[in-house]
Amino acid sequence: FREYLAVAHNLLLRTPPNTRVWVSTISSDSFGRTQPLVSAWTPGIHGMFTDDLDRARYEIGKAFQIKTSGIQASSIGTDIFGALWRTKATLEPSGENASKTVSKEIWIFSDMVNETKGFPMPTLVQSGSDEMLRRAKQQGFVVPLPGYIIHIYGVSMSGMTARQWTEIREFWIEYFRVAGATLVSYSPETIIDKP
Repeated sequence: FREYLAVAHNLLLRTPPNTRVWVSTISSDSFGRTQPLVSAWTPGIHGMFTDDLDRARYEIGKAFQIKTSGIQASSIGTDIFGALWRTKATLEPSGENASKTVSKEIWIFSDMVNETKGFPMPTLVQSGSDEMLRRAKQQGFVVPLPGYIIHIYGVSMSGMTARQWTEIREFWIEYFRVAGATLVSYSPETIIDKP
């Protein structure tokens, strides 16, 4: 968990210009109970001057460190679907700006094992990735994410067999394809090679 926070902090310090940033935790009820840890934006670059951008990055990183200094991994479950629905509701424009097209990237630091009453992945994984996806579709858990770019890091292998880890990975690969998103990375590593 601490490693996730450290990687997220470093990522925030490299936030691109003209970017809206929203950082939240994943809990047992990610849609209704989580509050953003950080919500901010970065200004554009004017010529070769990056002072405003550098200051914004510093402030975002500082706010994140303050908010996470005492935070612990304490949730009894992981509601990844709820986190995706909340992120979509937060990031997608509405009203008069709804037609404006902006790129949307989601960075997830998680083991990617959804553990909720409605979708207990540790139990369902035995049925295989195809059956889990069928159930997710049937229950309305597939969040429409057309055009989103998804990055997933820190996918733990702890406590899993190779087959379980592979089935869960295959589930998410197909899940994001069906959702209309582009899954760029699904890695057990927490090292991010982003400039």
